[in-house]
Amino acid sequence: MKWVINNTLVVLCLFAFTVSAKAVVHYVDIYPNSFSPSTLTINVGDSVIWVNQYDDFHTVASSTGAFGTMTFIDEGDMYGHTFQSVGTYSYFDHFSSATGSITVQAGGGGPVNSPPSVNIATPMNNALFGAPANFTVSATAADFDGSVANVQFFLDGLDLGTVTSDPFTVDASNIPAGTYSLSAIATDNEGATASDSIIVVVMDRPAITGQSVSGGQFSFQMNVPSGRTHVVEASTNLAQWTPISTNFVAGSVFSFTDTDSSNQKRFYRVETR
Repeated sequence: MKWVINNTLVVLCLFAFTVSAKAVVHYVDIYPNSFSPSTLTINVGDSVIWVNQYDDFHTVASSTGAFGTMTFIDEGDMYGHTFQSVGTYSYFDHFSSATGSITVQAGGGGPVNSPPSVNIATPMNNALFGAPANFTVSATAADFDGSVANVQFFLDGLDLGTVTSDPFTVDASNIPAGTYSLSAIATDNEGATASDSIIVVVMDRPAITGQSVSGGQFSFQMNVPSGRTHVVEASTNLAQWTPISTNFVAGSVFSFTDTDSSNQKRFYRVETR
């Protein structure tokens, strides 16, 4: 195309070029009887990740079998799929009345790497151990569009180890008293990461601060961590133990009196939870 302006020849060159849009990851939440959002419009090459937000099992299943899984999706877990073809895809949950649909239109880019998922399975959050503590840490990790390269475990600044294959398990040994942040960091085959963390409490063994017998009843007091539940168990032979009292203690001193201990020999132990 040529234009002449003020006797000056101007040549405009037209170039044809294509800009590929970057693929996008979309998230859909799973609830007891619904998906949110229930309808979604995406581009070819985009991915959709369904995340279970409820404490029950669910599934994501295509009405035509184009995608989906019969694997149970537990609370906090996820399932993902990358859509490479134009069309409208309806889907449902085997365990509820929830339904949804994905409309895929042309114009998307290539696949984008999604991060892995990781969850600390054991110990539980706010787990309590006696010092020095020895316990096993295990995690579950997955990557729907690739593979998990490794999972690293840390207890505050202490590197507990790196595991490159399932089962993702390490041991923590001789941990002194304190409150710790326990974390697991998963890395996938393309370098994307995800993490999960919990709190672990390690405490010195409770000390008995007083004990007495009065009127045939045995009493004792002991120093304990505050804000915990303490279960007293009794035994006559150190082999069979029976819970006889459960108490939540807001303070740091726990007191107990066995009102049924007259004329019998008993052993006692206290479990702090």
